[in-house]
Amino acid sequence: LKAIWNKPKFVRNSNYVVTLDKLITKGLDISLLTNHAGIQTQIQEWQGLGIVDEKFNINEITKSQDMFADSKYKYLPFDTKHFDIDVKYAILGLFDNFDEECDGVLIKSDNYQALNTIMPKYKEQVDLIYIDPPYNTDASQIIYNNNYKNSTWLSFMQNRLELGLSILSERGMQCTTIDDAEFHLLRELISSIFMEDNILGIACIKNNPSGRSTARGFSIAHEYGIFSSKSKGTQIGRLMRTDKQKDRYKEEDCSGTFEWVNFRKHGGTRQESPKMFFPIYITESYMKIPKMEWNDTKKEWIVLEEKKATEKKIFPVDEHGVERRWKWSVERTILEPNEFSIRLDKNREFSVYVKSRMNDDGILPLTIWDKKEYSATSYGTNLLKNIFGSVNLFSYPKSIYAVIDSLRVLNAVDGKIILDFFGGSGTTAHATIKLNREDNGMRKFILVEMGEYFETVTKSRIKKIIYTDNWKDGKAQDHKGISQLVKYYELEQYEEALAKCKYKDHEVFDEQSPYSSYVFMADEKLLTDVVSITNKQVKIDLSKLYPDIDVAETLSNLLGKKIAKQSKNSVTFTDGDKIDLTNLDLDIIKPLLWWS
Repeated sequence: LKAIWNKPKFVRNSNYVVTLDKLITKGLDISLLTNHAGIQTQIQEWQGLGIVDEKFNINEITKSQDMFADSKYKYLPFDTKHFDIDVKYAILGLFDNFDEECDGVLIKSDNYQALNTIMPKYKEQVDLIYIDPPYNTDASQIIYNNNYKNSTWLSFMQNRLELGLSILSERGMQCTTIDDAEFHLLRELISSIFMEDNILGIACIKNNPSGRSTARGFSIAHEYGIFSSKSKGTQIGRLMRTDKQKDRYKEEDCSGTFEWVNFRKHGGTRQESPKMFFPIYITESYMKIPKMEWNDTKKEWIVLEEKKATEKKIFPVDEHGVERRWKWSVERTILEPNEFSIRLDKNREFSVYVKSRMNDDGILPLTIWDKKEYSATSYGTNLLKNIFGSVNLFSYPKSIYAVIDSLRVLNAVDGKIILDFFGGSGTTAHATIKLNREDNGMRKFILVEMGEYFETVTKSRIKKIIYTDNWKDGKAQDHKGISQLVKYYELEQYEEALAKCKYKDHEVFDEQSPYSSYVFMADEKLLTDVVSITNKQVKIDLSKLYPDIDVAETLSNLLGKKIAKQSKNSVTFTDGDKIDLTNLDLDIIKPLLWWS
C-alpha cells in the first residue's frame, strides 16, 4: 500500500487554455478553431463565464484579425477541451519551448500525490511557496477536511511541507497562513523542517475586521503569516507604500521627493556604533563637521577644531539624555552637504535635519498588517461575488491583496515560479497574474487543488482573470486582458491505482518460511493488459489502463525533464531527448506500473 501511495502518478485529461493573441502571434490559422464544431461549446463557455454576451458572433474575431491591436477579443481564452485531438496538437505544435513558454499549471489532485509526482521535474526549481492550509477548526466549515486531531493534522502537514521544501530552490521562501487554533504547533513544525534560523518573521494579518466570535468571548480578527526560507541569507522583499505614507514626502528637489527628518537616529546607541557619535557645529543657518581624528583605543573622535562663539556644539543625545548616534557616517555627512538643513525641532530647539527619500523598492514589512484591503470579506468573498455573480461558490477565499503582499515579501520579482499546493479558489494564481499585469512581468504559477470546485471555481476564475481583472455581477466590465498559456490536468489518485492493481493469490503459510514463500515480485500490479509480447516484441498500450493518459506530460514528470516540443506521436525534451510515444520503452515507464 505504501508503494502504491508513493508511486509516481499518471497525468490524465490534460488540456490547455491559450489566449487568442498568442495563437495569432504563433501563426495559427484561426479558421481551424472558428470552423470547428467545438467552437459552439467554446462560445457557450465564454457566455457562461460572462466574457461575451448572447449577441456575440464568432465572425467578429476573423474580421478584427488584421487590426488585432484594437480588438476587444484579443485575450479570449480558448480551451482545447472543446476541440478534437488534431486541433489540440496543432496548437501545441506552435510552441518550440513549451514548458518555458507556459505561464501556469493547474493540477487537480491530492497535494501529496501532486508534489511527489512533479518532484523530479521541479526539484529545487520553485522560487517561492504560498499556502493557506485548512485551519483544523470546526468554527468555520469549509470544503477541506477541517477537523483533524492534532497529531493527524500535524502528520498531514509535515508530509506536504517536507515535499514542498525539496521543491523549493536553494534561495526559496515560503509563507504559510494559519489561525490561533494550530499556530503554536505549526510554528514548531515549520521550525523543525526549515530550521529555526530560517524563520524570517511572523506577520499578524487583520483579515476579519468585524471579528469572529468564539466560545471564550474573544472576537478573532486576525490570522498569522509564517515566513520561512530554505537557507540563510535570503533577502525578503518590500511592500509598496500606502498613499498616506507617500503623502509624507511633500518636498522636492532635483533628486526627487523627500521629507525632512531629524538627523539623530531614533534607534541605535553610541555604544553600538561609536564612530557615528560625533559633534556637529551649528548656527541658525549652517552646520559643519569640525576637524577630528579617530582614537581607536578610546573608541571616540578627538576634536581638533574649537567652535566659534556663534556656533553651538551638538551631539545625538535624545530628550532623555541617552547617547544615540547620527543616521550617517562622518564621511558621508561631509560629502553630501546639500542633504542637510538646520530646523526647529519639536522642542523649538535648532537641530540638524536630513532629507529622507522614499526607497524605490518600498518599505520593509511590519509584523502587524492592518490595511483595509486585507479583509477576506471585502476583497475575498465580495471579490469572488463580482467575478462570478454568486456568493456561495467558495467559502472563505483569501483577500487578493493579502496574498499579493505576501508574494511581495517573498520577493516574487519578475521570472519567479510560485507554487500553491492548497490552491482553493485560485487566489494565488490570480495574484500572480495581477502582479504580471502591473509590471508586464513573467512570473509563473503552479496550483494544486483536489476539490470538486477545481472546474467551476479555480479554473474558471483563471480564465475570467485572463480576459480582464474588472468584473461586476459575473460580467466582464472591459477587455484589458493578459496574454497567457496555461495547462491543466488531473493526476491518477491512490484509490484509482489501488483499485486497478492485480495481485496473485499465494499460499503463505506452508512448510517454507512465510518470507521466502511469498513471491510478491511475481505480482502483476498495473501491468495487467497493458503489456503484451508478440514475436519477442514488447508492446505497451496505456489506454487499456486509463483512456485519457497524457504520456508526454507523464514522462516529463517521471523523468524530470522539461517539454520543448510535442506532437500526437512524440515528445522532445529541452535536453534534446526525443521519445516515440507509439513505441514506449518498458524500462522507462516501469515505475508507473510495477514496483518491488
